[in-house]
Amino acid sequence: MKLRAYRSIQLHGDVPHYDGWLFPSRRPAEGEKKYVIDQRAFVHRHFEPARRSVTKEHITPHMLRHTWCSLAVARYPVAYVSKWAGHSDVSFTYRTNVQAIASEESRLANNFGLGRRR
Repeated sequence: MKLRAYRSIQLHGDVPHYDGWLFPSRRPAEGEKKYVIDQRAFVHRHFEPARRSVTKEHITPHMLRHTWCSLAVARYPVAYVSKWAGHSDVSFTYRTNVQAIASEESRLANNFGLGRRR
């Protein structure tokens, strides 16, 4: 809801926007008239306040990227996920972005009778 409201404000021109970027910089890039994403500003102005409102755990935007890739690969063909993530090689997606999701691993292991035995 809050992201949609923020996007609406952007589209009305009350805050800067550039193409599809939801959180562009406040000033255009040097020598250009384009408002591009400024990662440091995004983290300080938007991500950290949002993170603090929901958890005390240390979470970064990059960690969310890994989580997204892991969840997406469990649901969609890895070739698509790799493309959506901007990777040039599918094996890179597996090597660097896909971690086993404990609950999914446990569920699959139980399907094959490989769950924990007491």
